[in-house]
Amino acid sequence: MRFLKTKGSFIVILAVLAIAWGVGTTVLTERFGLQGLVIGMSVALFMLLFLVLETHERLRNVRLEQRNHDRQLQSVLNLHAMLKLESPLPTMRLAALSPDTAVEYLTLIRDRKPETIVELGSGVSTLIASMLLQEQGGGRVIALDHDADWLELTRQMLVRHKADSAAELRYAPLIPVEGALRPWYDPKQLEDIEKIDLLLVDGPPDYGDVGARQPGLSLLLPKLADNAVIVVDDCCRPKWYKWVKQWAAQNKFDIVEPFANEKNSLLLYRKG
Repeated sequence: MRFLKTKGSFIVILAVLAIAWGVGTTVLTERFGLQGLVIGMSVALFMLLFLVLETHERLRNVRLEQRNHDRQLQSVLNLHAMLKLESPLPTMRLAALSPDTAVEYLTLIRDRKPETIVELGSGVSTLIASMLLQEQGGGRVIALDHDADWLELTRQMLVRHKADSAAELRYAPLIPVEGALRPWYDPKQLEDIEKIDLLLVDGPPDYGDVGARQPGLSLLLPKLADNAVIVVDDCCRPKWYKWVKQWAAQNKFDIVEPFANEKNSLLLYRKG
């Protein structure tokens, strides 16, 4: 019943069914008498059951969404507690990192104190990582992005929050890459990186779930430190989720799931 996406569509379909039932019951009664009326009433009961189940599903979705909103709000409060903020944080969720994932991301940085963080896709994640690294007094975050305009917005955001000293932004256009299903970041922008302690895979865009982010794991595997940790965002996409789990098993990574609930982000640790 999830095909009824909006209140309007539900009302329209219900009205159509009611009209069809009225007409159909009238025709059946005129033609078959009592038997036709019984058939009509049976159809009415079916329609009532349909209405009850649809209402139950809608209420369930509302409760789940409210629970998620509450969790995200609590995570925003946690972010304010973890960071020394002098300006408002940019808008999160949707294409940006969700607050619950951001909290876990900062927790990893605080606990593991990585020397080199690589982010595939820049934005609010770059900001909060750089802020925490500055507070800790060590480490750097290198963020790649194919969108020069977005990269400039990220740079301005870092400057506004006085958090640019620990961040390095690199423009990496999407180009054909050997072994990749889709164009990926220009690998030259990663050649000088010898060891990655923490990797965030949140780009390039893959709204069609066509495997555009796969090189972020397969091509960067040799650069991962022995104790490296990987945060893989947007595993709510079925094909991407399945591929990440297969890749982790093949390359001996343990998976913590769900790392965050909203986008089903996954956390990958090397085994042993």
